[in-house]
Amino acid sequence: ASSQEELVAKMDADGDGTIDKSEFTTWAGEQAAQVQELEQRLATALTEAQAGIWYAQARDPGSPVFMTGQALHIHGPLDAGAMTRAVDRLGQEAESLSLRFRVGDHGPQQRLEPRGAPRLVLRADVGPDEIQAALLAEARVPVDLLQGPVAGFTLWRLGPRHHVLSERIHHIAADGQAMVQITQRLAALYDAELIGT
Repeated sequence: ASSQEELVAKMDADGDGTIDKSEFTTWAGEQAAQVQELEQRLATALTEAQAGIWYAQARDPGSPVFMTGQALHIHGPLDAGAMTRAVDRLGQEAESLSLRFRVGDHGPQQRLEPRGAPRLVLRADVGPDEIQAALLAEARVPVDLLQGPVAGFTLWRLGPRHHVLSERIHHIAADGQAMVQITQRLAALYDAELIGT
C-alpha cells in the first residue's frame, strides 16, 4: 500500500473507504495532541539562573538589558558567502542559539527549535558615519523568548574592505564566556569555509 493509502486507512474510522469531515477533524485533533505531548516531553525546566532572567525579562518584555553582544570591525577582504555559511554551521553546532521558551504546567521551560538558529543578515544600507547609531538601534531591539530567535548576527558592509559583524545573544541562552567561545568558533568556521573544509 502507498503512503497515501495508509494515511486514508488511518483516517477512515468507519471503514467505508471515504473520509468525512468528522473523521478528518478527529484525526487532526489526535495528531495535534501527539505533537503537543512530544513538545512537552522535549521541553525541560530552566536552570535557576535562567529562571531568574526569564522572570525579570517577563516583567519588562521590551527591555534589551539581557542582550549580550559585540561589534567586530573587520578591515580587509571579506567573503560574505563564506561568513553566511559559517554562521549556518555555527547554528548547527551551538544548540543554545536554537533555544525557544514556553510556559508549561510547572513554569517556564526551554526546548530546541529544529532549524531555529539565526541566519546571517547582510546589510549595506549604512555608512561609516552611521554605523554606531545603527548598532545601538539593533542592540535595543527586544527578543521574543517564545518565538525567537534568541540570537542574531548581522554583517554590515561599510565599504569594499570595511565590514562590521554584530553578534547579539540573549543572556538566557549564553553568558559572556559562551559569547567569547561562540565568536572564536565562528572565526574558525569562517576560516574553514575560506579554505573549503
